[in-house]
Amino acid sequence: MKPISDYKDYRLYIRDFYEERKMMTGLSWRGFNKMAGYSSTRFLKLVCDGKSKLSGVGAARVASAMGLSKIQTSYFLAMVTY
Repeated sequence: MKPISDYKDYRLYIRDFYEERKMMTGLSWRGFNKMAGYSSTRFLKLVCDGKSKLSGVGAARVASAMGLSKIQTSYFLAMVTY
């Protein structure tokens, strides 16, 4: 997967992260949403499809679920805010 700094759109980053983990570990949208603390089984899919948005709190939870470092989390939150 490309470094996070190569991304300008957080939706593409989430999708690429999901696709890579799906291939490596069999991660499902349901599992990804659960890791991020969402009760909806398809919320992050809707975010990636541009049909929903992440809040600041939600973005922090997703960054934590993805295991991003402190600097990566800062960049991710900036992408979401932008």
